[in-house]
Amino acid sequence: MRWTGQYDLPSQKKPAKCPFAHKERKHLENAVKSRLQSVKLGEPQTYKNIAIVPLIAPADGTFQYRTLGEALAAGDLVITEISANGSVPELLVVNRGNKPVLLIDGEELASAKQNRVLNTSILLKEASEAKIPVSCTEQGRWSYASKTFSKIDYATFFASLTSPVNLAICSEPNFS
Repeated sequence: MRWTGQYDLPSQKKPAKCPFAHKERKHLENAVKSRLQSVKLGEPQTYKNIAIVPLIAPADGTFQYRTLGEALAAGDLVITEISANGSVPELLVVNRGNKPVLLIDGEELASAKQNRVLNTSILLKEASEAKIPVSCTEQGRWSYASKTFSKIDYATFFASLTSPVNLAICSEPNFS
């Protein structure tokens, strides 16, 4: 038997080809190519032995999206457990708005049965829902604090942690 570079298993069925797949792929490739051709290189920013070159796209208003925080604040985005029982590695996100929502890897979500952090960046289409991959950031709790999630505002969070420390230091008579 000669190696042909492919695995042909008799029990494996090949997926049927979608008649529109090639046309949609070409359309997407052309859109991406066109957008990339309009991108200009900005002035390189250097620090020691690293340089970062900004990519500047024209502000033509053709692509608009909301961030996780903006969509949650507007009430257009709802993030919940996937069921009443929940599932540690997945959440259900529903975008009820008319703009896509950008969910960025590493953003932390608080409440529901357990705090979680996003495992990947996702651009969620307008008026859609999806299951998103997450990781646990809170050990021990597996009970509802609320039915929906909210984004953790770290500026407020850290201020709440440091405020008692600052008060204790300032009230110390020998503090100078």
